[in-house]
Amino acid sequence: MSKAYECIDKWFSKNNNRRQEFFRILTLQNNIAKNVRIIWHEIEDNEDEREVFSRTNSGKIPLTNAELIKVLFLNSNNFKKEEVDLRQIEISKEWDEIEYALQNNEFWRFLTSDEDYPARIELLFKTYMPY
Repeated sequence: MSKAYECIDKWFSKNNNRRQEFFRILTLQNNIAKNVRIIWHEIEDNEDEREVFSRTNSGKIPLTNAELIKVLFLNSNNFKKEEVDLRQIEISKEWDEIEYALQNNEFWRFLTSDEDYPARIELLFKTYMPY
């Protein structure tokens, strides 16, 4: 969340003459503050994050295949230390752009007849690697 705030703050300081964007950002910040809840769970350095998550989350919040794959892509161990933040932002942005494009129902119907997925990006994974 702090990285998101820093990114928004940095953008806003560069573009402070854009009144309309300011009000959109202010509305977004208000919506986030009112509607987003964060569960903070600190673990020891020697604990496995996946095992702790599985144990804590067991039977509570089912994750889609797309969410699990995205976590694997964004894992900081996949990047050199100096490029972690930049690469994670790039991958997240590209991921969101793909998801956004797949929300176009006309395009979606062109790709698939009537199949529905929890996240439409899962069609790409199913096409690439049927499971």
